[in-house]
Amino acid sequence: MTRFPSSARLFASLVVLPAAACESPVEPPDSAFAQLTNLGGEEPVWSPDGTRIAFQSHRHYHSSIYVMDADGSDVERLTNFGRGSAGSPAWSPDGSRIAFDSNGDRPLQHREIYVIRIK
Repeated sequence: MTRFPSSARLFASLVVLPAAACESPVEPPDSAFAQLTNLGGEEPVWSPDGTRIAFQSHRHYHSSIYVMDADGSDVERLTNFGRGSAGSPAWSPDGSRIAFDSNGDRPLQHREIYVIRIK
């Protein structure tokens, strides 16, 4: 097992690696990095077929779950819990649903797990 200094691990967790270093079915962009969002995005996860990305964003003051095409186009907001927030998206194996956690519209309450069907 190759050992890296702790600073190398931190760097790797903050940087998008070239597609050759990942197991992604999507072709890499022309450069090693491609910014896909311009209004914020966190916790990105690839769809099982590699054509879409689900992510969390605070675009409307509270975090919501969004999906977009793998090239950053066709962004769609999936959740709107008012004052609450949603995060930690995860695709179902067949890509038809996304599971996520949320405190609903109760910002100070504990979080629950939800599932939403994807078109």
